Amino acid sequence: MIYRALTFTVQAWQAVDAAIDSSVSIDVVEGDVVSAMRGAVVRDAGWRASFHAHGQNFGSGWPPGEEELTLELSKEHWQYVADQLERWQRVSGSDVLDAVLDDVRTALSTRP
Repeated sequence: MIYRALTFTVQAWQAVDAAIDSSVSIDVVEGDVVSAMRGAVVRDAGWRASFHAHGQNFGSGWPPGEEELTLELSKEHWQYVADQLERWQRVSGSDVLDAVLDDVRTALSTRP
């Protein structure tokens, strides 16, 4: 299995986390257990990166927005992230999601 480590600001990752949370909510209602589990793995990686990088929880459960998080996920999980960002980008028009999506696509297109 191929893994990639990517670094984002907490603020950027919170936008990703929100998009993934929305996808997981829909997947659970629609009975898409596999997709819901992928989303849970991705969200868990973000929470673990937050705790690992900073060793504590902050008032909102996340470090300050300008802090950085490094997440290491399998290529398949990064593809899931890209797919979900594309899904929600059409609705949100968020510049933050655009930037993260560009980073994820670049990582997916490079060889290990």
